[in-house]
Amino acid sequence: MGRRKQKHGIIASVVAVILFLAIVLGAWYVVSPTTFESTFGDILIQLGIKKPDNDNTGNPTGDTLKIHFVDVGQGDAIYVQFPDGKDMLVDAGDRDEELTDKLLSYLDGLTTLENGLDYVLLTHTDSDHVGGMDDVFARYDVGCVYMPNVGAKESDPELGYITTTTAYVPFYEAVQNEGCEVVYNQGTLKIEGANYKVDIYCPDESYYEGIKPNSSAENKNNMSPVIIIEYMGVRTLLSGDLNMDTGSTKYAWSERHFIESFSQSFYDCDVIKAGHHGSYGSTGTPLLEFCDPEHVVVSVGADNSYNHPHDDFINRVLSYDSSLSDNIYRTDEKGNIVMTVGSNGKYQFSFSK
Repeated sequence: MGRRKQKHGIIASVVAVILFLAIVLGAWYVVSPTTFESTFGDILIQLGIKKPDNDNTGNPTGDTLKIHFVDVGQGDAIYVQFPDGKDMLVDAGDRDEELTDKLLSYLDGLTTLENGLDYVLLTHTDSDHVGGMDDVFARYDVGCVYMPNVGAKESDPELGYITTTTAYVPFYEAVQNEGCEVVYNQGTLKIEGANYKVDIYCPDESYYEGIKPNSSAENKNNMSPVIIIEYMGVRTLLSGDLNMDTGSTKYAWSERHFIESFSQSFYDCDVIKAGHHGSYGSTGTPLLEFCDPEHVVVSVGADNSYNHPHDDFINRVLSYDSSLSDNIYRTDEKGNIVMTVGSNGKYQFSFSK
């Protein structure tokens, strides 16, 4: 009987607490419904239970963070200026002299040789991402490089190696000659500064064990980490050439694996850069649902031979949210795309075309 009374007492206490909270929350709602809905909604958003329903586009003021999606044709080159004066370059376009000169000229207009680059991040070894990197290293001092955990020849001591991507060799040698800090894209990495952070979600060690000279294009693309840049609550997601899924392959890393690494059902991102230049195999519906973006940026070359962005990609985006039809920004149409985020939590885009 004693245990039964104790159990009933606990239940009665829990019920009393629930009733008390209900009365308090009800009174709060009656007194100030607007404040209640705003505050309680924010709590649910932070807990990953409710999706934000607001678009923070507007006039950014105060200290700013800028993300430059540089038009380098069929390739990726993204330059980030943090509000504390530091910067980061993610990828550097293809191995094309004209495009590389275009990228370097653009960077010269934003930074100085004396300042160099605080961070350089290479998503994977394909030439349209690594092609201009050795010229970047030749021009600027680099403080820290984030790179795939693969070497450029069989004698390299890393977990795996790649010899089939010739554009990767000059980059690898440039890193060795630079003598900068090297961080391999493995596991979860983080960069933090004044009111901003960069979370870098990468494949784990086992993934690299499957990378060999004859690795498939899919395996190479799926080295790409998912990079989330957050400043004053505004999040932007970059994902290199990461694919939607890899099926049941042993060395698995994909958009699906990224999503499954979270315990929550969504992780709101205001902006996403389409994976793999808007290919049919990237930026899947699960990722769109997980991020619920207001804007999609596509780094893509005009009249490219891959038919990027693919119709399947465009249809997926519009099927998810038809209102995104006016918010898909392509470098082949818009030129250089700049996203500016202010310390007031507002952001806007500007275009060179």
